[in-house]
Amino acid sequence: MKKAILAVAVVLSMAGGAWGQTHQHQFAVIDGRTNPELISDDVAYEAVIGTMASASAEHQRAYFRNFKLSVTQVETGIGILRDFREAHEAAQRSQTMDRGAFNTFQIENTALLRNTQVKLESLIGTERFNLHIQGEKAHIQINKGGGQ
Repeated sequence: MKKAILAVAVVLSMAGGAWGQTHQHQFAVIDGRTNPELISDDVAYEAVIGTMASASAEHQRAYFRNFKLSVTQVETGIGILRDFREAHEAAQRSQTMDRGAFNTFQIENTALLRNTQVKLESLIGTERFNLHIQGEKAHIQINKGGGQ
């Protein structure tokens, strides 16, 4: 199975200013290939779970087969990812632009990710899944917004 290159963009600065004013924004890139220790576990779990949940069932099967799971376990894993994707999409659809609602969405999404992580750890094995996540950090890049 080809490994997906995971890119997580976190833009922390906003463009603004008066009409006609020129701003230059610089972005610092955290590259997991060179500095995997700078990629937090939470970001790595979110990237891997989110990427796999949006992959086709064929790619999900290949992903779980890499862990030498039984056919039944592979199908269970696909169900876990499907449940995550459906719950995440439902939460996104119900999200409003209200700041309080967005904060609630973030809290619910964090709980959903953690719940999915626990289910996958139970299926694959906590240590095996964590080692896999640590290895995936090499495929993650985070763009952090810089100043002017």
